[in-house]
Amino acid sequence: MASQLVRRVAVVGAESTGKTSLVKALSEQVGAVVVPEVLREFVQLKGRLPTQGEQLQILQAQMQAENAAAETAVASGLSLVLCDSSAIMTAVYSDFYFGDQTLYAPALDHHARVSLTLFCQPDLPWVADPGMRDGPSTRQAIHARLAERLQTIQSPVVPIVGEGDHRLGLALRALGALH
Repeated sequence: MASQLVRRVAVVGAESTGKTSLVKALSEQVGAVVVPEVLREFVQLKGRLPTQGEQLQILQAQMQAENAAAETAVASGLSLVLCDSSAIMTAVYSDFYFGDQTLYAPALDHHARVSLTLFCQPDLPWVADPGMRDGPSTRQAIHARLAERLQTIQSPVVPIVGEGDHRLGLALRALGALH
């Protein structure tokens, strides 16, 4: 399948770690199709956090969006997809908030398609995002669970630290190493 020629880069991290800002900055520097976070779109559309019963639907929608972006990239002559978060984040949130670990298997299986994971670290000041963010202690707990799961994947995981141009530089160097 032609979408296998596309490199997928997952930008992951706990809440308020600069994922969306990094994806935006990267997309301005490199030709890529961007996949927005389905969870964020859900919260904005519904005006609430998802229930446990909606987690699988969000996971599947994130995976479908990533697959569709890969096809769009091929059709557009691009070779890069930037995922502003990824399905693995839905699994981590489902585990943290509901004690449900059943989403890890499909999320990690899907994550096997990722060429590079940019792991945004919780070193930025925490900023409130109405309806979505719980606070610095939750950010640390989510970060720890995500770090544990990322140890099990085969593709490179690059920690993204610092602010502004430093973060962007780390990400660009990691992308350059993919070539």
